[in-house]
Amino acid sequence: MKRTNLLISVLFCVFFAGMMLLFFIMPKQEFSQNEKRVLEEIPKFSLESLADGTWFSKMDAYFSDHFFIRDFWVGLNSYTNQVIGLNATGDIYKGEDDWLIEKPISQSSTWTENIQIIERFVETHNNVYFMAVPTKGYIMEDKLPKLHDNYPDAQLISQLKSLLSEEVSWIDVSSVLQESSDVYYKTDHHWTSKGAYEAYCKAGEYMGFTPNSEEEYQIENYNGFYGTSYSKSGLWATPADTISLWIQQNLDVDVTITDENRPFPTEYDSMFFTDYLDKADKYPVFLDGNHALVNLKSNADNDKKLLIIRDSFAHCLAPFFASEYSEIDLIDLRYFKKQTVSELIEQNKYDDILFVYGLDTLATDRSLQWLK
Repeated sequence: MKRTNLLISVLFCVFFAGMMLLFFIMPKQEFSQNEKRVLEEIPKFSLESLADGTWFSKMDAYFSDHFFIRDFWVGLNSYTNQVIGLNATGDIYKGEDDWLIEKPISQSSTWTENIQIIERFVETHNNVYFMAVPTKGYIMEDKLPKLHDNYPDAQLISQLKSLLSEEVSWIDVSSVLQESSDVYYKTDHHWTSKGAYEAYCKAGEYMGFTPNSEEEYQIENYNGFYGTSYSKSGLWATPADTISLWIQQNLDVDVTITDENRPFPTEYDSMFFTDYLDKADKYPVFLDGNHALVNLKSNADNDKKLLIIRDSFAHCLAPFFASEYSEIDLIDLRYFKKQTVSELIEQNKYDDILFVYGLDTLATDRSLQWLK
């Protein structure tokens, strides 16, 4: 018994020493393909960071991010949890048919504050529409594991509708998403282009336009898409999704992107940035991802203008609206800081204002404090 314990101790020490040696001699990556994030850099030492403890916490994050074959250990932990009966890895459920689904959101003080901010804003503006996108777990309930927490989307949406002014036109997309298929990605929390199309069709009932039929689009499918649910799960053997571009024929759109960290706007002739299809993060194929202000000017047969105040759910939704409005501005309040939204509205005289937010954003994101 003593020899066995000694052997185990020696093997553990050798393994630990070997892993430490490999940590120091192996080249360090800057970006994790699976987790789709920039990895921690070695922190700069200072007496101040040593005294307040930040240097130690950053070093801990650095060691964690660059541990030898880190992806293997993360995946091993996730699959071990599955084997022992845990149906969730962190905040991700492993559902039926390879669905990776975020756990339910919870109502918080941020949720209450955000709704109050929106309520004050809509009281002073006209022609306002609101589209709250339910979570994937609520819509794809049949794909959840047998044991899971309840999704409060219906209650939150009901509360949201009751608190907002009667002047706001509520676009209910929950029912149409529940009636359709292929409306969410298996490996990502966003809706698919098909889901965005269904929401666009529903919006037409409230905003006064007749939506285009599916036959009016050329649909291009690209394999190999892994989203944020996959990146958080550690379940690296999960099959990839297909990402689709719905391109309307005879619609020309000029795109201008403005960011506060760039001296000049940049201009493009397409709403689809296909270079991203060859990268780890493919979702910015829609409108080049997150920016302070994105302007779309199309050859739509009208002079109507739309403002979309949004999170990333609007990225693949906005191209559908480009045939209904000759000009669209999309603003992301996380980055739009040079002027207030009300000042922008006063300058541009929009015909309609559309809020597009996922419920999870409304419950957690504090950038709505800039909505003034």
